[in-house]
Amino acid sequence: MLLLATSQAVIQWNVFLGLGLPWLLAVVWKWADGSTAAGKEFYVGTFNLEFSVMLFVCLALFALLTLVLRRWLCGGELGGNSACVKYATGGICLGLWVMYILMASLKAYGIIFVSTPEE
Repeated sequence: MLLLATSQAVIQWNVFLGLGLPWLLAVVWKWADGSTAAGKEFYVGTFNLEFSVMLFVCLALFALLTLVLRRWLCGGELGGNSACVKYATGGICLGLWVMYILMASLKAYGIIFVSTPEE
């Protein structure tokens, strides 16, 4: 139970710091630079956040579906007797990770375009 609480605390710390700190630094930087006047609305764009979150959710659901199907069809979640099934599952998870990095990078550099309500 302690391990679960510790891992949840680490995840929350990373999410809150990883999402909030860049925006806080941008606000402080703009304020110190004098580029925002008092009473003026300050806007920090989300850039590729929506796309990255949706891509992550879809790939995470696919990874969970892979683990569920593996348990039903092969009788093991993380492990088992067959080395072929272990390597196939590992390859699928590695492929999902590479797909996330590739798609997020292509979107960030403007090589692929995905329409969002803002654009």
